[in-house]
Amino acid sequence: MSGYSGEMIGKSEARAFIPEQWQQEIYRYRMENLILAKYVMSINFGLKQGDSIRRPKISRLAVGQKMAKAPIEYQAVTESEWRMVVERYTYSAIMIEDIVELQAHTNLRAEYTKEIGVALARDIDYAVMAQRQAIIAYGAAANNTTTSNSHIVTAGTISENEILAATEVLDRRRVPKEGRIWIMPVAAISSLLTNNRFVNSDFIDGRPTQSGEVGRLYGVPVIINNNMGINTTTGFFNGDNGVGSPSPGVAGSLYYPTQEDVPGTYGLPVNYYTSMLLHPEAIAMASQKKPAVQAEYDIDYQATKVASTQIYDLKLYRPDHAVCVSHDEDSLI
Repeated sequence: MSGYSGEMIGKSEARAFIPEQWQQEIYRYRMENLILAKYVMSINFGLKQGDSIRRPKISRLAVGQKMAKAPIEYQAVTESEWRMVVERYTYSAIMIEDIVELQAHTNLRAEYTKEIGVALARDIDYAVMAQRQAIIAYGAAANNTTTSNSHIVTAGTISENEILAATEVLDRRRVPKEGRIWIMPVAAISSLLTNNRFVNSDFIDGRPTQSGEVGRLYGVPVIINNNMGINTTTGFFNGDNGVGSPSPGVAGSLYYPTQEDVPGTYGLPVNYYTSMLLHPEAIAMASQKKPAVQAEYDIDYQATKVASTQIYDLKLYRPDHAVCVSHDEDSLI
């Protein structure tokens, strides 16, 4: 019987080469599938130590009239600061048994690599959608009522009346027109197509599929997101094997905002769809850790375990730069 001296590189040792390839592919798939994150303000956090970001809030200064032979007057302003704690630490993980990988008709590693990337992107979309609750709460706290200029509610489908009302709110708040975006659920498409002011996007080269933009309303791009469903307390599923739970922004949700400076007692209205018109500076997002992959071979189970994690968070930055519209939509025939 022949033998050998020294060490042998086996399956377990070679696993060290796997994580980097998975990580690159998962990151690429996540970036390709990010939709809503493109329409919020990104704050560069990088790998800095610490868990919070602080920014001073600069007040608007007044302009005075210079009088002849009189000194100018200096303004005394008391500034505050905006602070966000970065604490959303999320992951997606799988374990593939060797026999499944060997006997499968498809490349499971490639398929699950893509799905992990998509799942991490979907997670960020849900977190962005949850900020609708914070927008509503901000308006309610400012006006001491559950309905305010930050939340327009209609029992019917979204129409030109609600679109014009939301537009007027941002105009009165002097929110820049450049950069504004409508984010709506798929269910609103039928209502949009009956609106004479809606200009359909060109479908050549799959543009709507790639960007989410399906058209424009009064010059403002309309983004359709298929993750934005009806607000429910039990009908939201985080993955196909998830348990029914509240939608992002509905009280009790895994994605309920937790670090706002206003009361969080105003959740999204149940059994409504909630669209939003916003400027990118309405919501800030900081990403401290892009998807990182750890892979390990489990010799007991004869399987490969792979986990990918990300660290990020979101918070309202300029809460008056957004308006939510809660509406109904016709059921599919």
